Amino acid sequence: MLSDLHISIVAQPIGFFPIPAGCGYGIGHYLFSSHTMFTIFSFLLSGQIEVLTICFFRKHKAIMNLANPLGSSNAVYLCIYAMCVLYTCVMATSIFISAET
Repeated sequence: MLSDLHISIVAQPIGFFPIPAGCGYGIGHYLFSSHTMFTIFSFLLSGQIEVLTICFFRKHKAIMNLANPLGSSNAVYLCIYAMCVLYTCVMATSIFISAET
């Protein structure tokens, strides 16, 4: 919901067809540059992907525990959770750093 609010009110991206470019227009247009608004949007979008992945793996773990009463290793799932969080941070940081080049 937060990313929907950001894309509809704060950022409102406008694409320039046929070139792969765009600009942002909305309330955030007066406070941030288009690049900063895109960085915030990519952080929110990758955060949604992260949450969906974690929900999928939690469901997978619950099903695996039904099949195997002894349980499965928590270390694998903790590693996957850490990689999901790291993906979100790396994605947003790489887009933010690309403004400097």
